[in-house]
Amino acid sequence: MANITQLPVLREQKVKRRGSRKLLYLLLFLFMVLLAILFFRSSFSKVKTIEIKGNHYLTTQEISQALDVKVGDQFFGTTSGAMKRRIGQLLPIEQVVIHKKFPGYILIEIREQKTVAFQLSPKEGKLMAILSGGGTVIPKTNRVTLDKPVLSGWDGKEALMKKLCLALAKVQDGLLSDISEIKPDPSNAYPDRILLYTRSRFEVSTTISYLPQKAEYINAVIDGQEPGRITMLEADFYTPYVPEASSGDENSQNDTTQ
Repeated sequence: MANITQLPVLREQKVKRRGSRKLLYLLLFLFMVLLAILFFRSSFSKVKTIEIKGNHYLTTQEISQALDVKVGDQFFGTTSGAMKRRIGQLLPIEQVVIHKKFPGYILIEIREQKTVAFQLSPKEGKLMAILSGGGTVIPKTNRVTLDKPVLSGWDGKEALMKKLCLALAKVQDGLLSDISEIKPDPSNAYPDRILLYTRSRFEVSTTISYLPQKAEYINAVIDGQEPGRITMLEADFYTPYVPEASSGDENSQNDTTQ
């Protein structure tokens, strides 16, 4: 009997359908493009609300112009960093924080430079606000309270006044609000000596250089003593005002001398 050898069964080779897979990818791509077109044409992709907070000197219109984004623009058309850089170039802005919340909400939080003093413009006669940087002087607005000292007698002393403003920026708000006026009072020993008048009826003699480090002591004297004169230089002094004699006291003194 002849030997019979069994041949292995040949597997049916599957034909790879590369053309159909490419077609599927193309359809998916076209579908995504269509969705993107529909999204960017819909109201969901538009800026619906722009809210600005914290501005006192700059108007909302000035900030909006610098922002260069308006309601109806594409929400993803401009990044937060780009908007921040454009607004940050405005004076007197110190810091800008931008929050973008989908869908369509943009919040802009502004922090302007601190107001440290006011000055009457000699030409226009308008009250100008001097900011903590010392070099920024802008008109006072109705939204800003006159609760900082007024600088007088500083014409021609711009460099010294800038130094003063930088020092005032380091003074706590409570004392700064109590100071009503600051005048230059230079001497040979202290070229940057100043006189401060407070709303609590104190007169303070110190220097621009000493002011930041002496402010806490000045505040302590004002809180604990009767109105008077305070000297805060190398040595510190306090002298209360001498009470004025009343007319009744004067008459009694005259009677005793007759």
